Amino acid sequence: ERRLELGWQHTGDRFTFAVSPFAYQARYVDSGALDHDGRGIRVDATWSLRPSLVLDASAMHDRIDYSNLGDVNTSRRYGVGLRKQFTRNWSARLSSTGNRIEQDAFYLGVTYANR
Repeated sequence: ERRLELGWQHTGDRFTFAVSPFAYQARYVDSGALDHDGRGIRVDATWSLRPSLVLDASAMHDRIDYSNLGDVNTSRRYGVGLRKQFTRNWSARLSSTGNRIEQDAFYLGVTYANR
């Protein structure tokens, strides 16, 4: 796989925004049937609502061209999350991810970090 990715990021006191376009080429050694080229873009944003409460969002759009199969796939994915830091070691995150096919998923994660 060959991949090229560029990125730009703005970081403020409470807000972070990043954009990353990418392109790649995947070639398989044994069979060329699934060789494909892809390109897309990813956008991420983070907003600190309070020192212990962070809202984040991401979106990605990509296009994959399976040249040997004559097929082109496009996908759009998104995610939204809210993270609460309870103590220095304990935090929780509620997030949702999905795509344009309307397959949404919700996650609740509780994390202990010994730092």
